Amino acid sequence: MGYFQDMGLLFIYSLIVLLWKEPDRTLIFAILWAVILICGIYFIHGKSTKVLVCTVFALMVLVVPEIEMFYPILIYALIKEINWQMGLAISMAGVILLGKYGDMHIEIMAKYVVGCLLAAILERKTYKYDKMDIELRKTVDSGEEKALLLSEKNKALAEKQNSEIYAATLRERNRIAREIHDHVGHMLTRSILQMGALQTVYQQEPLHSQLSEVNLTLNHAMNSI
Repeated sequence: MGYFQDMGLLFIYSLIVLLWKEPDRTLIFAILWAVILICGIYFIHGKSTKVLVCTVFALMVLVVPEIEMFYPILIYALIKEINWQMGLAISMAGVILLGKYGDMHIEIMAKYVVGCLLAAILERKTYKYDKMDIELRKTVDSGEEKALLLSEKNKALAEKQNSEIYAATLRERNRIAREIHDHVGHMLTRSILQMGALQTVYQQEPLHSQLSEVNLTLNHAMNSI
């Protein structure tokens, strides 16, 4: 959007400078060529093609002198697409052509120079703005990338932590099961043996039946363990 804003300002400025001229075919032709230059520089991607369009526009001044008042647009395009030295050279050539073939009125000359300076200032302003915008986008992208990496690391750490907790839980379950098997199981085994010995010694009823029931309970408990 900065490009079209700058070109629009330069286009309007050039039209204001040409208000003193009576509208005719050459003026309309110059305006159309200025519009073609603005759109061509924006939509054409090849640099060599852009330079060709600028060159044709610059040479058209030999046929249509009014085009020279649109030179600020050309200078903006040259500074943007090539370098500021080329823009300066074309602006000086415009001054020479204006003095040789154009109107030497000091007011026209001053307006031309102001237009060229305005083109250079606008181009530098937009260039700095675009550069800051690119750096800002890079910073935002870098921040989003870092945030994404940090999120992935946190996710990996959380998964690792959950895995470690699960493994620790399994180890603790196994330890408890082993202790139950070793300690409680041994005690139940000893109780079952003792109960069997008591059953052998005490054969009289009803003690024998009661001891058998206790022994059966102990065996169920042992099977559960």
